[in-house]
Amino acid sequence: MKPEVFPREFFAAMQQLQGRINSPFFGNKNSSTIGRTRRGFEHRQYQVGDDPRQLDWKASARTGRNLIRLRELDHGGCLQIILDRSASLCVNGLARDYAQRRLALAFAWLQSDAGGSVRIGQLGAHSSTIMDKLGCRDYLNNLAACKGECKSPAIPKCERTIIISDPWLDVPAHLPTQVEVVCLIDEQEERVPTGRLNLRCAETGKVLEVNASRRELSTRWTSHLRQQSSTLRKLGASWHELRGWRQAGDCTAILASAKELLLV
Repeated sequence: MKPEVFPREFFAAMQQLQGRINSPFFGNKNSSTIGRTRRGFEHRQYQVGDDPRQLDWKASARTGRNLIRLRELDHGGCLQIILDRSASLCVNGLARDYAQRRLALAFAWLQSDAGGSVRIGQLGAHSSTIMDKLGCRDYLNNLAACKGECKSPAIPKCERTIIISDPWLDVPAHLPTQVEVVCLIDEQEERVPTGRLNLRCAETGKVLEVNASRRELSTRWTSHLRQQSSTLRKLGASWHELRGWRQAGDCTAILASAKELLLV
């Protein structure tokens, strides 16, 4: 029997995230003011105790000083959540599929709590329909199984877009502004195998024979992630690698991992 996508424990964990501000996405401090923040234009010097993940590396390299870009409160606005539902997402079972849906609902609900609007769609099947909280839950709960190859068409413009995918995202040639890409990495993808391998593409079915050392495979995997990150950053998007969830039945692990990266 499949576990529920959104059991009671998930919503209990969500209640602890509501009403938080001052993180790159929606917040990491309790506040009576419901809202979210966005990257501003002003900087300040890095201080002991600051989160190093908030460093603006480009500005720091340009000035020779460690700088943090200040954030400004951002109320409302529209958030577009786009899901990559290609077959590679579910190659090792339902865990990543469920993690994607749960993370999407967390983003949607926090956006709604901030006074903003939400629309959710899939790569190649974008939606212009604004959804409320229950609409988001129902949409995500009833998604069809991941299948086939998903080419990335043009992404519609929106005030803010979050794409939730895996390491095998087919990066679009162009992206609108304010795009965040969250890459869900399965732990089995980082287990380096040994010996001769017959690999089958989950999306196309093509078989590839590989004979490489453990060190070479590990190097290629790291290089692939860096290439994906570099390609997206050149297009003006942000790239976040999310790990730490293992089983479909663990409904709060994805929230804990996202919280650690300051995504929620």
